[in-house]
Amino acid sequence: TLQVTAPAAGGHSSAPPPETGVEVLARAVLAITGEPFPLEFKGPAADMVRALAPDASLLVRIAVANEWLFRPLLVRQIAATDAGAATLHTTIAPTMLRGSPKENVLPQDATAWINYRIAPGVTADDVLQRASAATSGLGVKLAWEGPAYDPSPVSSSTSQAYRVMAELAAGDERELGMGFHFHKAIHHLHAGTLHAAGEANIGLFIEARFKLHQCGDGFAILCRFNQRAHDG
Repeated sequence: TLQVTAPAAGGHSSAPPPETGVEVLARAVLAITGEPFPLEFKGPAADMVRALAPDASLLVRIAVANEWLFRPLLVRQIAATDAGAATLHTTIAPTMLRGSPKENVLPQDATAWINYRIAPGVTADDVLQRASAATSGLGVKLAWEGPAYDPSPVSSSTSQAYRVMAELAAGDERELGMGFHFHKAIHHLHAGTLHAAGEANIGLFIEARFKLHQCGDGFAILCRFNQRAHDG
């Protein structure tokens, strides 16, 4: 979480300066949120769609197999929901504000807290530099609220643990020697296509697959593609 502070002289609201600390802070927050991180079809979210695509309709398989042509469409469809868009970039969400303790008192400083969910491939330093550039010339102070952590490394998608979970999610009929029995083979999901999040994010993989079949939020992209095809 990034803390944005606008220093001010303070005083009484009966004699305000040309620009108060609250006004400066508001401009700073809008400047930061006005420069969102770009939506990109890459990383665990894109790998998840690639892994799920073989179970989808022909139209979806064609789109995913030809990302060079359909990438803008894939991004637009995934970003159609807030949950989907959040998987495609680093999110910026102002959550808390602090100003004057009294309605007729000008604060000596006004502060906002902006929560970031940093996408893989982006660092905390990247976020801070982007916020600094956006607020250049406004005179605000930027500081992390506590330690700033970079995203965890994306787990391996070629390990035995990942293979077990991927086949569990797909409902494989084969027994893996661990007491599990499955119901549907996924031999078409080769290692090259199973580039999802890995062990650390396998819960997201399973949840997304469920939502996909329910045409719900998150990764209902395949449902939306199918609906477009039927509507057309």
